[in-house]
Amino acid sequence: MANRIACIDSNGKLLTMDPYGGNINRLGYESLFYQFPAWSPNGKKLAVLANSREQSSVYVMADHPDSILTSLFEGITDAAFYLYWRPDGQAVTFITTHPVSKMALRMSSVDGKETEELLQGIPCFWQWSQDSNGFLYHVGGNDDNAELAYHALHDEENDIMLDEPGIFQSPGISATGDFWAYSTLDMANKSQLVIDGNSIASRQTISHKGVLAMTWSPVLDELAFVSPQDNVRYWYGPLQILNALSGEQRVLTEEQVVAFFWSPNGRYITYITVKPSQDIVGQLQEKTIYTNGSAPPRQQATRDEKRIPFLLSVVEVATGIKRELAEFHPVPVLINRFLPFFDQYAHSHQLWSPDSTEFVFPILETEDTSKIMVYPIDGSPAREIADGLMAFWSPV
Repeated sequence: MANRIACIDSNGKLLTMDPYGGNINRLGYESLFYQFPAWSPNGKKLAVLANSREQSSVYVMADHPDSILTSLFEGITDAAFYLYWRPDGQAVTFITTHPVSKMALRMSSVDGKETEELLQGIPCFWQWSQDSNGFLYHVGGNDDNAELAYHALHDEENDIMLDEPGIFQSPGISATGDFWAYSTLDMANKSQLVIDGNSIASRQTISHKGVLAMTWSPVLDELAFVSPQDNVRYWYGPLQILNALSGEQRVLTEEQVVAFFWSPNGRYITYITVKPSQDIVGQLQEKTIYTNGSAPPRQQATRDEKRIPFLLSVVEVATGIKRELAEFHPVPVLINRFLPFFDQYAHSHQLWSPDSTEFVFPILETEDTSKIMVYPIDGSPAREIADGLMAFWSPV
């Protein structure tokens, strides 16, 4: 089956469905509670975080109600909390807690027979190369023990250590593989965005303030990024585009963008802001919702946080034409665990439909109930497809 949406319902159970809420498959063990299902690159399997009273697990299964679950990780003292398929679909990488370094990056073959620890450090961000031969990673923030490097899988002699990292989150590899993007410190100890030619001789630098968050277009050598206009410990700010080939830089919106997501065809970006009448930056700073990876995110949002209004919009990258799609109140788990690290989740969890015409997102209906909504980007009416806490679209 293709064009499917994986959902976690309000009881923490895993199910998949078509884009209209039909043809439902209920997956997994009834005794477990699930979070953040991620589709395999070919859309045939799911990896998912699972929890019981006794342990934390990572499972892989096919999108079929009789599918047998394959265990990739089972932890009693350590817990898994984020996962990301390797692009070739033969392995899943995931982050767990660690008794010494607080976080460890692990990789397991999809059959669960081979597992290895790749990195340690907090926070931990990375993006795989499309050929699955390695990944660009950033661990440790910008502390003294931070690392910014390319790890060549099973070929450490070809590892590449890069400069001292600046203040940013996930590094990125362009769709063509020709460019890397990251932040480093310049001679004045100030952060700068670096567009580095991986396979071609090219290097561009752009100074930035605050925390930088960025993702590459899925099809072109275009980088979208946000950063604040002051030196503060958050990233939300104007959304900008940089063409790595021409060096052209332009602003898509001056709004305070909290998160953004490229469409699979690279033509559009959906972005999340806050209602202009709200002093959202002040509220978020005071409530310290966003930890920037320096501390474990909280599991629950306060009553006031649940009332913070957000806006979902879409912009056409080439023309800059924008359309507001919805005003909504986000599900608490997304405030605390998804939006703060949207640039990392953009590598692993797809919200767009495969044909780039619709966008799926969970919203609060009342203070204690939530629903899964699908938003057509042409402005057609949105539709509710299920009750639930989170939803992610298959890539095909």
